[in-house]
Amino acid sequence: NNIVPWKHTGACLRQGWYLANDMQFFLIAPIFIVLLFCRPLIGLIGTMGTMICSAIAAAVITAHYHLGPTETADGNQDHFWLLYNKPWIRITPYLVGILGGWFYWKWGDKITARVKTLPEWLKVMCASPIWAVTAAVQYGVVFGLYDVFS
Repeated sequence: NNIVPWKHTGACLRQGWYLANDMQFFLIAPIFIVLLFCRPLIGLIGTMGTMICSAIAAAVITAHYHLGPTETADGNQDHFWLLYNKPWIRITPYLVGILGGWFYWKWGDKITARVKTLPEWLKVMCASPIWAVTAAVQYGVVFGLYDVFS
């Protein structure tokens, strides 16, 4: 389970916490999906609000327990139990996927049709800054904690 701590009692399937997260997200996903399709503005506000609350919860827990940037660089060995496996922290990527699917369903055909009419050079000019930002973010993720570990 990911709500009741089992670190002291042990577990027969250590990755079971992730299955619990996935099932919890699966059970509440229809709320977000129905709101996005029936009342898009309320769905967007609810989904984005939940993502913001998740980020705030992560920040508050991290500050309160003085957690480090990663579990391996952290002096507090309860990082996993306090932060990592909790559904209110892990839901953000799930909601990003729901929003991405809804966005593609709503505007995907229109965007694809419009992009097909653009000349190739303009497609490359528009995509190049996105590629550069993506490369910079990937570099930051891979090498951003170098000083912490060295």
